[in-house]
Amino acid sequence: MKIGETLHITFESDDGNIVKCHSKIVDLRDKELLIGYPIHEETQKTIYLPQHTTFTVTYRDNMNVYEFQSFIVGRKIETLPVLIIDLPPVEKRVRIQRRRYVRIDTAVDVALQCTEDTFAPLTSTTKDISGGGLSVFVREQIFNKDIPVKLTIVLRRDDKAFDYIFTEAKFVRYIPLEDNLQIASFQFIDLDQKDQQKIITYCFQKEREQRKQQTLLDN
Repeated sequence: MKIGETLHITFESDDGNIVKCHSKIVDLRDKELLIGYPIHEETQKTIYLPQHTTFTVTYRDNMNVYEFQSFIVGRKIETLPVLIIDLPPVEKRVRIQRRRYVRIDTAVDVALQCTEDTFAPLTSTTKDISGGGLSVFVREQIFNKDIPVKLTIVLRRDDKAFDYIFTEAKFVRYIPLEDNLQIASFQFIDLDQKDQQKIITYCFQKEREQRKQQTLLDN
């Protein structure tokens, strides 16, 4: 963690909706962080959080993503108004990735196009997606590890609007299924950091939705 680093904050509103916003670290203390007032991810408007509001904070440390639970300790006027939030010790911050990124099984629309026109453009849906790559369902083995693929990824947000992410990816491998269907796995190449964060945030949201649904089923 360092001053100026972006934090992503998620909390549940009074009506049960998941609210996602971001902020920046203004100052670091031993057991507290000073952050700017959070900005809503979708409306880009400042969010006011009441004292002692609890929320989940995620941040990146090199190639890893960590998560911890926090709450508002107080407020302060620096150059601009800031929030003082609780900073738990390192051992209470959870690395939320088994590999580089959380990989979520979910269907996302994807368009694929070869950078060298060795196959016709096609559309598919994902088997899974993460901040590091994705897997799609295909019928033919048309991809080559030496030829990047252009991707257009369509993420549906909570407000039913869409985020369109344009990037390139490297083909990794095929996983055969039944009826000539197979899974093609890709690793993103030079994915823009803002777009990567949109995917990571999307995966966090889907993971929480799946956990919530599982809890309801278990009960």
